[in-house]
Amino acid sequence: MEIKSPISGKLSTLKSLNDGVFSEEMMGKGFVVEPEGNTVYAPITGKLITVFPTGHAYGIEAKDGTKVLVHIGLDTVGLDGKGFKSLVKQGKKVKVGKPMAEVDFEGIKDKVPSIGVITLVTPDSDTTVGDIKTEGSVTIEDTVAVTS
Repeated sequence: MEIKSPISGKLSTLKSLNDGVFSEEMMGKGFVVEPEGNTVYAPITGKLITVFPTGHAYGIEAKDGTKVLVHIGLDTVGLDGKGFKSLVKQGKKVKVGKPMAEVDFEGIKDKVPSIGVITLVTPDSDTTVGDIKTEGSVTIEDTVAVTS
């Protein structure tokens, strides 16, 4: 399965976050995109198994058992939804490339350690993460990781 970028921007590694949780892959393997634009898109097609009420994180499960978490920024849960507008509902299906959230990155960037959009394949997935791109610029049409 191909995992697309959830937003256009500059790609980097989880280690670049230097946060001790995401950077050490405790939540799963993946990548970070420093955002250009304000809309976050679904990186895979599947069912929304988690939509945080604060609008900062989304869990999607594909038919093949791949589970992807899209987490917008670091420590953004503490903003209590300010700057986030969720466009999807938990339990519904989402298609790759469909908008999931609108984020006021300019308004939140000075309130959190990072506004990077983190995309992970979680450890409870029924698939294995293969290649992950970790540098360069990406758009929402670019495949950044694959699972098998």
